[in-house]
Amino acid sequence: MVGIEGGEFAFVSGPNSMDDAVPEAQRAAPAGTVIETCPGAAALVEAVARRFKRAPRAAVADLLDTLATLGQARRADTGYAA
Repeated sequence: MVGIEGGEFAFVSGPNSMDDAVPEAQRAAPAGTVIETCPGAAALVEAVARRFKRAPRAAVADLLDTLATLGQARRADTGYAA
């Protein structure tokens, strides 16, 4: 988080701990290490993983439908005709 210290912008600790958002492999990194995370993407991957575990075939169908929809949206945005 960015705050003000001594009248200047500075990196400061936020109100909530982000320890759980740090990937296990990077938790032993030295103090001052910058780690980029994307909680939204992590939540999406976790939801997809749960779906695959519960119903693998349905999850693949859902994924293929989503990719097809994204591809159609991209073509519409660029004027590309399939």
